[in-house]
Amino acid sequence: MSLTTPQLSESCTPVEIAMLSRGLTGVGGVAPHRSARNGGGGEKGMGRRERGRGAGTVAFSITALDEGVALDVEDDGPGVLPEIRGRLFEPYTTSRKIGEGMGLGLAISRKILLDHGGDLELLRTSEAGTVFRLLFPRVAQ
Repeated sequence: MSLTTPQLSESCTPVEIAMLSRGLTGVGGVAPHRSARNGGGGEKGMGRRERGRGAGTVAFSITALDEGVALDVEDDGPGVLPEIRGRLFEPYTTSRKIGEGMGLGLAISRKILLDHGGDLELLRTSEAGTVFRLLFPRVAQ
């Protein structure tokens, strides 16, 4: 898996670093494991891909909004399965085999962000990749 350096706008608002870290914990683990599901043999971001356009790339982009900051996390994995999209942020929702994950990462990450006035949403998904958006509220100065 490769990561691209986020591009920061001069108008970006400061956010609580601990909140950012907790929010990314659940989202960051999504793309590598999905690639393993598609013939990857269990190694994060490694192996043959049956769908998707790349080999485990994750890109970040940050946008200043009136109400705070949006961090988009985009992967080039196989996308979110249609049968779980409607309940993606519910606990125990997973497309992995038994013993490979509990389906808690996105639910916990979204709860943390909601508790701090932010949110986590699925922007788009297809066989060519997925984009999640983490919304962080503006910090009072």
